[in-house]
Amino acid sequence: AEYMGTRLMCCFSDDLGFQLGALGVVAYIYTAVEFVVLIPWLGFSSAGIANLVFLNVVCFMLLSSYFKAAFTDAGLVPDSYDPDDDSVYEFNIDRDEPMDELAVREEIKARNKKKYCKKCMAYKPPRAHHCSMCNRCVLKMDHHCPWINNCVGYYNHKAFMLFLFYVVVGLTYCAVVSIWRIVLMLPSDTAEFTDTMGNMAIVAVAIFLELLVLLGVFFLFTFQFNLMLKNMTTIESWEFEDADRRARRKGKKLHHTYDLGWKANLRMFFGASMRIWLCPTAADGSGVSFKTYRYVDEAENPARWMIDRESRV
Repeated sequence: AEYMGTRLMCCFSDDLGFQLGALGVVAYIYTAVEFVVLIPWLGFSSAGIANLVFLNVVCFMLLSSYFKAAFTDAGLVPDSYDPDDDSVYEFNIDRDEPMDELAVREEIKARNKKKYCKKCMAYKPPRAHHCSMCNRCVLKMDHHCPWINNCVGYYNHKAFMLFLFYVVVGLTYCAVVSIWRIVLMLPSDTAEFTDTMGNMAIVAVAIFLELLVLLGVFFLFTFQFNLMLKNMTTIESWEFEDADRRARRKGKKLHHTYDLGWKANLRMFFGASMRIWLCPTAADGSGVSFKTYRYVDEAENPARWMIDRESRV
């Protein structure tokens, strides 16, 4: 309740313009497609009802995901977090590999002790970063998004991803039916052209917005989806690219700490049951501990990306 009140107050400042702009575009496209394209064109025939149901379901899921991402706390570091507590570390270890688990635990603890946020004056868990916009550390922070006026972090990352997914699906559908409809509206004589000028202008503006937004969101969605398959955040991708570039100069290859394979990564991100993958449900877990990849080959002695490299704040 306290966080919801804070979020409501934030909506009247900061990035309110971005939020209203995003919702305004959604409202215009939805209104144009439903009331100018579909109903006058197909009416309430079986095909018309099927299209209206699809459009409204997608729009409902889009808005549900949007408001879930915007009004859910991305991840507040709990006051009880203790970097010396062994129980917060999870491992995904193949027992056949030559691995000293105790040594790994000590190494992780030693690294995490150095993750002290001078602004929050507290230790931060693995994958947490300080957001200058929210003025606090965020669990598994991906980035701060002005379009939702919130950070994208552990507890709302799935909702943000689903929002992007439904935007891509919805805009693709709207663009197809809008372009199809405006082609059919092309006049065969001057009188018919005059009668449809207003509707054509409305649909033309909708098509422009659909294609413009779809282009940007599609690239953002594919970027985010690619990172999700690697169980990596945007911040971690920047850090990993820098570390990987330096390792390659030495003829070594790195593996991201939390990349457990794309199937396991999908289940960790969307949930164990596929039935809830397309629903903006809450994330499981505490957000302070994560299963990690472990690989040691003493013969080849590869470089290991075993501990996440966090930004110092």
